[in-house]
Amino acid sequence: MYCSNTNSVDSATRPGLRHFLIGLLTSLAIGTGPARADDQDDRWVYVLKQGDNLWNISVKYLGGIEHWKQLQEMNGVSYPRRMPPGTQVSIPLRWLKVDPTKAKVIASYGANSYSSPAGAPEKPLSEGTVLQAGDEVRVSENGNAVLEFADGSLMQLAESTVLNLQRVNKFNQTGIADSESLLKQGRAETKVKARGTRFEISTPSASSAVRGTEFRTSVDPVDPDRSRVEVLAGVVGVSGGGQTRELQAGYGTAISKDSAPEPPVKLLPAPEFKLPEEYSREFPVVFRWKPVSGAASYRLQVWLADQEIAIIDETTQLPAFSTNSLADARYAARLRAIDETGIEGLENTLDFELDAQPQPPAVISPTEGQVVRTELPEFEWAKPSNADSFRFEMSTDPEFKNLLSSVHGVESTHFTPKELAPGTYFWRLASLSGREQGPFGHGSMFILRPAPDAPAVSTEGDEKALTIRWSPAREGQHYRLQVAKDEAFREVLVDEQLDSPEWQMERPKSKVFFRVQVIDVDGFQGAWSLPQRIDPPPLPWYIQILPVAIVLLLAI
Repeated sequence: MYCSNTNSVDSATRPGLRHFLIGLLTSLAIGTGPARADDQDDRWVYVLKQGDNLWNISVKYLGGIEHWKQLQEMNGVSYPRRMPPGTQVSIPLRWLKVDPTKAKVIASYGANSYSSPAGAPEKPLSEGTVLQAGDEVRVSENGNAVLEFADGSLMQLAESTVLNLQRVNKFNQTGIADSESLLKQGRAETKVKARGTRFEISTPSASSAVRGTEFRTSVDPVDPDRSRVEVLAGVVGVSGGGQTRELQAGYGTAISKDSAPEPPVKLLPAPEFKLPEEYSREFPVVFRWKPVSGAASYRLQVWLADQEIAIIDETTQLPAFSTNSLADARYAARLRAIDETGIEGLENTLDFELDAQPQPPAVISPTEGQVVRTELPEFEWAKPSNADSFRFEMSTDPEFKNLLSSVHGVESTHFTPKELAPGTYFWRLASLSGREQGPFGHGSMFILRPAPDAPAVSTEGDEKALTIRWSPAREGQHYRLQVAKDEAFREVLVDEQLDSPEWQMERPKSKVFFRVQVIDVDGFQGAWSLPQRIDPPPLPWYIQILPVAIVLLLAI
């Protein structure tokens, strides 16, 4: 009977019994007791699909069917054969199969290099370079690089950074990674994408372990035994001096060698951008932002909108930064404040488009506020290297709403209008490169006020008085008259400024010279009239014959 019952056991129960026995024998390898406290954070959650069960996921992810019992106990499954699709199964990361994998360089800017293994001859680090455990990456001064790990996590390495990849693994077929790196110097900004990914970064003074988060790690450039960690999302466990401190999002800490992590400090708020505008034609590009209380300096990073690499990564103590290194394109700028301990705060992002090329030419003449004394102004400017021709505009208002002239395609760097009345005007230029027109330069104001002509002079009078008259000038102008003994006007007898175009004088007893000039409203002195001589009046006839009469009398 017993044998009969044994032989008649439902064949469907045999795999379960067999699996149970195997699991019992292998329980010591994995452990069947209660989960450790830290397992709550070090787990991967699998969602059952149609046809899944504890046996086949044990084979696929844990390396053998014998592990199904541990999954049943950990997840409190009473009826493993009745688990419907959608059921969540929690699996400790330490149970998962681990396979070596590689990291890929998705962006590299500067003279970056790597050695494989560390200490071997260096090779150029470029986009597409594949890295594995043991490789050491060196980012050059003013360089930048971005690494992508198996789960899509990204690590951006700043200039002068040295990073050693100590472990580059993945949990087999799970889509999550298991990596460990040593940041010897510099700065790394990490975005861990896959939930459950085990990502560890060590420095000479600390280590950081994360489970799906966004954080920054840096080694002090002056004191390599001091490092900093700043958390933007998730939670980071920071260890140093034999102690571990849990760092929440929005907080940072500093760690010195052989010391515990310092108490967390709240990250400074993100600065608010003032410039540039979302669409900018200004060049050089000027970044401005509102100062942040408690900030000792600021870090500004600029990316091309469709790339992962920072082409500008600068710190400044002032709430402003200017650069002429950006070409026309769409960009993303990131900005954060840095406190006096060096901990960098939350960041603000600005997306903007730069459309500043070709640049407007530099104005030569007339310059801002210049008074032009010719009948017609001659405009002159420099030629930018990327300009083929120019667009010239002139207006009576600084907003260029009332255009008097708009000439497209001026190929020379000189331009003279055909006619222009005296007055106040504004002019500006834009460069053309092929069909593309760059931004207009700032408008310059000038005043057209031709030099006064030398007045036409006339005289009238008699033996006693003389009146000098000349052509009237324009309203607001006045005159200057000089009378001298000599034609060179070295011995000036009269030097007067007059408001009316005439002057009276007694008839001189000896010859004199006079000249007149017009003085403009702004004090500009026009040309002198041609010097003219005034002779003394002729003597009476009887006085003129007196010498002859005297000679005749003496001869008698």
